[in-house]
Amino acid sequence: MVNSARALKPQSVLNSPDQGAVVERAFLGMLRIQALRMDAELLRQLADRLGTLPEAGYFKQRQTQRVHWLSPQEYLLVVAEGQEQLIIDLLADLTVYVSVISDSRLTLSLVGQHIPELLAQRCGLDLHPDVFAVSRSTITRMAGLPVMVSRLGDIDYEITIDRSYGEYFWNWLGLKR
Repeated sequence: MVNSARALKPQSVLNSPDQGAVVERAFLGMLRIQALRMDAELLRQLADRLGTLPEAGYFKQRQTQRVHWLSPQEYLLVVAEGQEQLIIDLLADLTVYVSVISDSRLTLSLVGQHIPELLAQRCGLDLHPDVFAVSRSTITRMAGLPVMVSRLGDIDYEITIDRSYGEYFWNWLGLKR
């Protein structure tokens, strides 16, 4: 199992550092925002406080926070570590459930020219830029586990997974420790 007190060290993907690197994006704050009914008024209130909300299958970056669409009634908000309580306070008067999930998630940053190929070999997503463009984010399965894959740039991806599966997932990707 991964020790949550230490970050994973940068590791080469494939044969050399110029082909790609995978590192843990440590110290992220993550909040799940859910509602029983996400009506137009609630969406407007959330947008007033968090900025423009993403469409299905996308994320929106705003300064130091990113909002991912997870389902019609659910968003994932990624902020700097320690900012979770500010968000809870900001949304306190809305009819939403806010859960801090920072400690239960592991986010890997995968950057390099061969990363799309590496991911394409390991999941069922169509990662062609015309289909899975920058700012796309979706839940899929890799290694038999639910993961969130996000495309931050042309060769820049993130994978978020339950922290308890981190070591297994790292090894499944074929990365050496």
